[in-house]
Amino acid sequence: GELAEGLPEGDALARRSSFYRTVALLLARGKTPRPPERLLLLGLGVDPPYTATAAMLKAIAGADVIFNNVMGDEMFEFLRALNPDVRAVNYHQDNDEERLAARMLKESAAGRRVAFVTRGNAIVYGPLGSLMLERAKTKGWRWRCEPSASSWEFIVGRQAPDPFAGRGMAVLDSRAAAAG
Repeated sequence: GELAEGLPEGDALARRSSFYRTVALLLARGKTPRPPERLLLLGLGVDPPYTATAAMLKAIAGADVIFNNVMGDEMFEFLRALNPDVRAVNYHQDNDEERLAARMLKESAAGRRVAFVTRGNAIVYGPLGSLMLERAKTKGWRWRCEPSASSWEFIVGRQAPDPFAGRGMAVLDSRAAAAG
């Protein structure tokens, strides 16, 4: 893209420029509908936000509130570009699952569409995602867990001459898509 031209490959500004341009193109294809689920468990993969899938981006944009477990200014900047209501969740697997689940599910109980965003896979990462899933099922709420690319799929996507050669999940890597 124009902003990224002339910057060395791997430069942080070039990386951000191509990623946000790709996200903008994806979301410009039409109004982002609100997801029908009350609870969205979204694992952004091994290199968030760059390994987020298109379905995750749309879910984040359509949710009412995002609870973010991936710290850092870039992550908050990314999420706030998609959704104005982003709140930090500092989950450390330190017996804080009940407290954090109650905080997030309180929003779902009020009828809001809640997205929990974390690294990797929201269920595999730890007991918090599993606890919220159990609670949502008990209450009869619609829920969705968006899987992330595994480390293996990420490596194959980066190293294979044909990124679609593997038969796993297809991941939007904006650096490749924005390059044309």
